[in-house]
Amino acid sequence: MAIEALPVDCISHIISFTSTEDASRLAAVCKTFQTAADSDDVWERFLPSDHPEIVSRADERLDFSSRKELFFCLCSSILIDNGRKCFSLEPTRCKKRFILSARELQITCGESPVNWEWIPTPGSRFPETAVLRDVCSLEIMGKIDRRMLSEKTNYAAIIIFRITDDSYGLDFPQQAFIRTGDLMSERTVYLQPEEPHFPRLLLPVNPNSKFAWIADERVGIPLKRGNGWMEIEMGEFFCDEGDDMDVEFSLTEVRGWHWKRGLVVEGVEVRPANWAPCTIV
Repeated sequence: MAIEALPVDCISHIISFTSTEDASRLAAVCKTFQTAADSDDVWERFLPSDHPEIVSRADERLDFSSRKELFFCLCSSILIDNGRKCFSLEPTRCKKRFILSARELQITCGESPVNWEWIPTPGSRFPETAVLRDVCSLEIMGKIDRRMLSEKTNYAAIIIFRITDDSYGLDFPQQAFIRTGDLMSERTVYLQPEEPHFPRLLLPVNPNSKFAWIADERVGIPLKRGNGWMEIEMGEFFCDEGDDMDVEFSLTEVRGWHWKRGLVVEGVEVRPANWAPCTIV
């Protein structure tokens, strides 16, 4: 008996154990497979279990009439939580990604107009960004609940920023930290896009610390994102099944005590490592 002779709901059940790419390919085989592959039963399996909550937090009403349409709505970046976060799904692995806006971060002296300015920036997905006017101690911190993320997934935390033409004091190395439970990792990063010529400043491991420290030997340098934005990976962490603790991350430069200006912070992206966006027809 040909497989297309099976009941459509049976074929849908089988397809639901494949992938989004396979479902899209199978939809092109024949009319029966198209009906089965496009069914809500298939695409419900590809959606995150908390998708009703995510939809309810969207700033604008999502227009969809099927689970497949909803899936691709979520693959496009949507603003949630009154414009303070951005959410999207990776189309192939169905992993969740969040971008925390600058307003979701804790920035030392961030509310002082002498030190930081909060203004719209062309090309930003958020209503406002944090623009550094003048500080000698740079500290940007944030956190995310691991229950918001996809389980059994290796994630990276990435700061998204620009450097203005009138910047100064940002050509010194910064330290990036990731803390999950009793584990803390640290790496040296450079905000300036030019090739760094400064020594790395790894903090000494404190033997009395309650944290297990990992000194990441990789040096973070800026990568271009488009629209003038750059990114630097601050570190990686693993989100295991049942994890319910916050992941904390930070970018600091507090040793030089020299004045700094011209850093524009859009936010911090928490995305699956080796993020691979693509288009599925």
